Amino acid sequence: LSISISDVLIVNSFYAKNEIMELLHLNEKKIHVCHLGLDEKFVDDSSNTILIEGIDYNKDYILSVLSCVKYHNIINLLKAYRNLLSKNKLKINYIIVMQKLDNDYFNEIQNFIKKNFLGEKIMILSNLKNYSLIELYKKAKIYIFSSYCEVFGLTTIEAMSQSCPVLVSNTSALPEINNTSAEYFNPDDVG
Repeated sequence: LSISISDVLIVNSFYAKNEIMELLHLNEKKIHVCHLGLDEKFVDDSSNTILIEGIDYNKDYILSVLSCVKYHNIINLLKAYRNLLSKNKLKINYIIVMQKLDNDYFNEIQNFIKKNFLGEKIMILSNLKNYSLIELYKKAKIYIFSSYCEVFGLTTIEAMSQSCPVLVSNTSALPEINNTSAEYFNPDDVG
């Protein structure tokens, strides 16, 4: 109701604008797009390096920063990682920084990891402050974001700001936001 009676609506992507127009049948002129920007901590070279205890930043690792929700497609991401390890005999760890929003899904993820991975190949971190992500982004070999539905996807921009190559699903607003700066994949293709 508040959206319908507002004079102006500001959204963070053209994808979000189109979705809202379609769902709520609003006039296009009422909705304005204003893309998000980075926190100054990600662009300020004078910031102090914050290292997370227990992480060997010198070992090769893949990084994902996401919320524990089904539309972030984490199980398929783990299946693809398992396939990558078995097909290519790579020795690369996986660090997942996760905000736990769905406890049942988190338990499903934990069970999948226990059944499919040996050793310490996967590390799940949670409740990290944004500034502690900077060094993770800098040292990662690649950042992967597998969401089915995003109206922006700020973490891909954060990773790019630290010169980390980005691999992102080809869905929703992600191609709009990342444009030619990322490589894309089908989030259902785990091969």
